[in-house]
Amino acid sequence: MGIASDVVLIVVAAFIGAIVARKLKQPPVLGYIIAGIVLSAAVISMVLTPFISGLTAPLYSWNRRRKPVSAVKLANIPDTGFTGHTIIGGGGRTGQHAARVLAQSGVQFVIIEQDFQRAEACRASGHPVVFGDVRQPLVLDAADISEAKLLLLTVPDFLITRPVAQIIRHLHPHVHVVALADTQDEMQALHNEGVYMVILPEMEAGLEVATQGLLHYGVPAPEILQYMDNVRQQMYAGANQLNGARLVSPQLGLRSQTLASLAESDDGRAAGNSADVH
Repeated sequence: MGIASDVVLIVVAAFIGAIVARKLKQPPVLGYIIAGIVLSAAVISMVLTPFISGLTAPLYSWNRRRKPVSAVKLANIPDTGFTGHTIIGGGGRTGQHAARVLAQSGVQFVIIEQDFQRAEACRASGHPVVFGDVRQPLVLDAADISEAKLLLLTVPDFLITRPVAQIIRHLHPHVHVVALADTQDEMQALHNEGVYMVILPEMEAGLEVATQGLLHYGVPAPEILQYMDNVRQQMYAGANQLNGARLVSPQLGLRSQTLASLAESDDGRAAGNSADVH
C-alpha cells in the first residue's frame, strides 16, 4: 500500500475515533484507542487477504468431498458421463435453441437449469439436464465440468455470468466460456475474467434485421456481408481477441449461399412482376 493510502487510512481512523469519543462524551484518549483498533483491523485484513484467497482451491476440494455430486438432481444423463462435451448454462429459449443445434450436429452436451418448469421442458425434450444453479461448483461438477471443452452461458445476466467466469478461471481454466452481455462494459469485464468470447445479443439481432432490410432494397449480398463483418470487427475485435478467441466471420459458406439465394429469389420475383406488368 502506498504512502498516500496510508495517510488516508490514518486520517479516517482518527476521524472515526474522534466522532465515537465525542458521541460517548469521553476524553480524546478514547478516540486514539479506537483509531488504533481500526488501523489494526485494517492492517490484519490486508495481511490475511492473500492467504485466504489462496485457500479457495483447498476449501473447494474439501467441500466437494463433503457434499457428493449425487446430491444434485439429474435427468437423461448417460451412465458413462460426459467427455469433451459442451455445457449449456440456461435452459430457456436461447439454451434450448443451442441444444437443438448441438443435438443435430452430434455434439454431446448437458443443460444446467435451476427453474423447475424450464428444466422439465428440457427433460421432456430428451435433453440431458442438471437441476441447479450454474454458479454453484457442485452443480458444475455434476455436469462433468472437469471433462468439458466448452461452457455456453445463454443468459445475459452479469450477476450470473461473472461469478461463473471467475469459478472457471480459477478451477477449470481449460474450459472455454462463451457468454452473453448486455453492454460493452460488461463485455470487457467478462473478458477480464478470462471469458473466451462474449456476444452482444441485441446488436446481433439488429444486424439480422438490417440484413433483411438491405436485401429488400436490392443491396448485393457480398456488400451486406462485408458491412456486417466490419461492424462485428469494430464491436468485438478489441475485447474478444484478448483471450485468443477467433472472431467468426459472417462470411461462412452457408451464410453466403443463404443470402445469395435470398437476393436471387428477390430478383426473380421482381423480374416476374415486371413481366406481368408488360
